[in-house]
Amino acid sequence: MEPITPSTDKKTQTLVPLTFSSSAPSSYPFAYVDNLWDVVREGSNLAQLTEAIGQFDQHSINELLATLILQIITPPATHGSFNQSFSRSFERS
Repeated sequence: MEPITPSTDKKTQTLVPLTFSSSAPSSYPFAYVDNLWDVVREGSNLAQLTEAIGQFDQHSINELLATLILQIITPPATHGSFNQSFSRSFERS
């Protein structure tokens, strides 16, 4: 997986002294954005999975995690069967 940029330095943010809320929280939660970024730092668990450090868009990280999860479980027939199968993957024997 290739980072968008290899830099692990976060960009300076300007603070906005306002409170925001979604106009339709059940359809579009506030955290919904087209590009949400995460910085993968050297030595982190995520760096082990991505095999790289730098800045990644959240969609690419989500796709990587989904691919890795599907390698350890049988692909679900339905959302409900996914929840059951995924939960069983973490149960102690």
